[in-house]
Amino acid sequence: MRVSRIGLSLLLLFFCTGMFGVENPERETGNKTILFHLERNRDNNQVYYALNVDKQGLINDTDPICAYWKKEDQPNKQIPLTSLQQKYGYGAKIVNSSPSEVRFYLAAYPDAVFTVKRIDGEYVSLMKSGKKEVPMSKLYVHFKGTSFWNPVILKIDVYGLDAQHKEYLVRELIPT
Repeated sequence: MRVSRIGLSLLLLFFCTGMFGVENPERETGNKTILFHLERNRDNNQVYYALNVDKQGLINDTDPICAYWKKEDQPNKQIPLTSLQQKYGYGAKIVNSSPSEVRFYLAAYPDAVFTVKRIDGEYVSLMKSGKKEVPMSKLYVHFKGTSFWNPVILKIDVYGLDAQHKEYLVRELIPT
């Protein structure tokens, strides 16, 4: 059952949240490009997803996506995901990668594959919306209840912007 798998995955993430932060304010500017962030209805802590690029601005195809916590009580620190969070919850699982494009999904939800590519000189993360790809900016995870040991995801909202029609879009993902 998908909900149980997701619940177990997220249980592991909440149990194993990173306790040690690494201050590195340059990480968001240097060779990383912030793609989007993930918020949850449980607290104000957020997971950021950044693209690793080389000095020429090409995607690092051996390690393209970096995910880390920004916690409310430590706003100036980037806290790496634990190995369990990477493997079962918030980690980016690479489908394929090249110097110009990467396709990935989140460990806890393999049904939604996102694409990162350069548009108008900037890298963006894209979601499918009908027949077109739309730039996305945020994921919002809705949990049922407050159970620490058996978290249940009701839905995930994916926020994007359809630049052609100048309208914000929300795509709702419902775990099965």
